[in-house]
Amino acid sequence: MVHALAAQHGRPARTIRHWAMRYRRHGMAALVNRDRADKGMRRKSNRALDEFLVGHVIPQRGVFGALTVNEIYRAYLEERNWRSECIGQVLRGPDAEKYASYLDEDGRLSERWRLPNVTCKTLRAYVNAIPEPVRTLARGGLEKYQNTQEILSHRALSDIDPLDFLVGDHRLLDIFCLVPVRGGWRLARPWATCFIDMRTRRWLGWGLFEVPSSGSIAAVLRKVLIEWGVPKSVYIDNRRDYRSEYLEGKHIRREKTGPVGEFDATWRGVFGTLGIRVIHSIVRRARSKIIEPNFIRLANFDKQLPEYCGHCPSERPERFEAMVKQHGAWVRGERSESPFRTIQEIATLTSVRLKVE
Repeated sequence: MVHALAAQHGRPARTIRHWAMRYRRHGMAALVNRDRADKGMRRKSNRALDEFLVGHVIPQRGVFGALTVNEIYRAYLEERNWRSECIGQVLRGPDAEKYASYLDEDGRLSERWRLPNVTCKTLRAYVNAIPEPVRTLARGGLEKYQNTQEILSHRALSDIDPLDFLVGDHRLLDIFCLVPVRGGWRLARPWATCFIDMRTRRWLGWGLFEVPSSGSIAAVLRKVLIEWGVPKSVYIDNRRDYRSEYLEGKHIRREKTGPVGEFDATWRGVFGTLGIRVIHSIVRRARSKIIEPNFIRLANFDKQLPEYCGHCPSERPERFEAMVKQHGAWVRGERSESPFRTIQEIATLTSVRLKVE
């Protein structure tokens, strides 16, 4: 029977006899292959390698930067060759006392400073063994860590109804336009104050302003309340203009006055008077507001306009510099009109676009 099973399954007869013996002695659990005693352990690693990885994979911001594994491996080979070949010459030079701790009692490079001979694949495995949140925080910074590694709670948007939550925020547009000033016009990037419905992601109210403020929020909010009705809750930012007395009412310091009951209508502001629950987003967490990804639609519309300037100076198109020169000629009276449109004209175009969406 043993030879028949060996021929059928392509196993040596000796292996089948060994399995049968293990099964008779210890049962089914004995047939499970045991893991190596050193599984998951870095057999070639030592203190010198660990310190090298900490210094290059988890660098100080602005010193090394975010190096790739291949770059780290090239630096590792150079450091290893220097330690193995040049340490003797250094010890015989003027810096001998400085590097005396590199040697052990036998005069050889001590284990603390000796870098083992590893391949790039092994070094990559050692780098990947560092927890990803630690690597992300050290190499990408706090913002990337917050956006990719922090625990997030996902909203069940299908369980809420329209106008259950009204989400509002400001956004600096990626265009330049003419804004009125005393005696003329000047170039500026306008701000958009917008409100959307959390359930449908429909734009309910918007407005373009030179500087966002509680007044711009109130103007857009008034438009939303007239056209769509009163929402149950509003989800807004933590900026000072969103926490104004006009919107949320006056604040009483409890440490001086003690606990207070229900505010009088004159103290509650717009939200309190209308019975709207106010929820403020998490501080410095753009992902906590669902309106932030929807601003990408506004950004895509900005790219279609000739006044597009990009989100930073390095992203400005080539034509933008020529438009600025033409605007300067218009200011000096050398041209009949400016290539930039007014903020009212841009607001009209934006309104047409958002109404379609």
